[in-house]
Amino acid sequence: MATISHARTLVGSPLFWIGTLFASVGMLFLAIGVKAMRDEATFQHSAAVAEGKIVGRDIRRASAWNQQSTRYLLTYMFTTENRVLVTGQGEVSVEEWEAAREGGPLTVRYLPKRPSENRLTLGGDWSTAIACTSLGAILGGVGGVVAGIRVRRWRLVTRLERDGASTPGTLARVASGSYRINRVPQWQLFYTFTDQSGKRRDGVSDWLSPQAAKRWKTGAAGTVRYD
Repeated sequence: MATISHARTLVGSPLFWIGTLFASVGMLFLAIGVKAMRDEATFQHSAAVAEGKIVGRDIRRASAWNQQSTRYLLTYMFTTENRVLVTGQGEVSVEEWEAAREGGPLTVRYLPKRPSENRLTLGGDWSTAIACTSLGAILGGVGGVVAGIRVRRWRLVTRLERDGASTPGTLARVASGSYRINRVPQWQLFYTFTDQSGKRRDGVSDWLSPQAAKRWKTGAAGTVRYD
């Protein structure tokens, strides 16, 4: 392996920071998703049932700023098995909302140790948990791979600059690639050098900005460090 001595450091690599950002956001979503799944599992296995009473009806209209669909809400009160009076609010379908009347009964499920966590639905809401977990896994995985590649590259550059052998190199060509930063194509230097056994070898630099690449001309000499 070989590298030109002016290769970018890890901290200066946009890919490293992009990968780190994706990995961090992914881990956040993954943590939210795992917690939501644990909460759903706890609700499914530990929830108690109580007979509640409707004390209010509310509509939250769809808004381009806040929410995409209208929400139909029922406010209710129920008493736990320990005789604690709890007030809650839950979303229902428009049909259920229209049929509901203040003072009417309804079934509430709650956690005995945390009655403030209660709901009206019998089934679990796994959609949010699954969506957050899936998105977190994808973002975290992609970000981890991208950041890992940059870390490996940085470690290689560091090792070659510390322990690699030095030899003269000749720039064969300068070319732009498909990788872009802020829609600006990045460039690479393609060079040749001869190792200690006399064998001719080819190398390629890390990505460079157009301004940095323009400082190099075909046929220019430089120092190459190789393993």
